[in-house]
Amino acid sequence: MIEEHSKLDKPPKLKGYIQEIQADPFVVSFYSDKSMSILKRLLKLNSTAVVHIDSTGRIAASTPSDKNKKIFYYAAVVNLPGGAEKESPVVPVFEFVANSQSAYEIEKAFKCFLDR
Repeated sequence: MIEEHSKLDKPPKLKGYIQEIQADPFVVSFYSDKSMSILKRLLKLNSTAVVHIDSTGRIAASTPSDKNKKIFYYAAVVNLPGGAEKESPVVPVFEFVANSQSAYEIEKAFKCFLDR
């Protein structure tokens, strides 16, 4: 999926850092034009670059509408080239918080980022 998105010549201009706010399920996606540019440049240098994805829970109280759903923080990060493997800087290219941890909702958030 990332390969097909790396073919864009110029990343679109984005305004601000928060890109999407959704109420049900609760999702807030945040990334910048700079983070998209970093990912696209990295893919031009190395088409097999790896994007690491991690999440952590209990970063915020549940939403008032659904107290049973935990809010998780997700981050997609890449290693920048130029140093020894263990010393390469790691930078986030896409982050979001969500109270739905279904594969469908996670994929939808990433697709929204990649389709920009």
